[in-house]
Amino acid sequence: GSAGSGKSAILSFIVTLSVSNYREKIPQNYQKWRETFPKQIINLAIYAKGKTLDQVIGRFATHLGVESSKISVFNAIDDLKEPFRVVLDALDEAREPMRISQDFLESLNLLPNVKLLIGTRPEYVEQLGASAVKFFIDQPDFLEKSDLATYVENKLLGKGEKFKETLYTNDLAFTRKVAEA
Repeated sequence: GSAGSGKSAILSFIVTLSVSNYREKIPQNYQKWRETFPKQIINLAIYAKGKTLDQVIGRFATHLGVESSKISVFNAIDDLKEPFRVVLDALDEAREPMRISQDFLESLNLLPNVKLLIGTRPEYVEQLGASAVKFFIDQPDFLEKSDLATYVENKLLGKGEKFKETLYTNDLAFTRKVAEA
């Protein structure tokens, strides 16, 4: 998706759902997502902003407990009995996005037990290879107006912010109307 479309928010939410102690803190109104994404569904999450190819391979290697080389990582993943699920966000903001995608992720995606979920802007999607399934989250098909309204309402009410009081805190009905507009 394009800049500001919510790629990082979606990916971080999926990663959060994967971690048991964070998962328990998610509000009940997001219960449907708990059912969609089981606990510990993600094996490795990487925020690629500013990272080089070597640093990304290093994160894989550390997680797998192997030498920091592409071949060691591939061999370790290939030996796994279970699927290996990775979220990699901000590929487009990496120091070497083309090298990461073409020299590593494209080949990694060909391993049968690897499942990659990558957040990037559209200009880097083609470098992930022909086998990559592409979703452009800023398209109308992926927008649920109720989710957007809930997000806006939470922002207006200052939920999750340091300062809890906002101009909208004392009039929840009005806040909902604004959020739905």
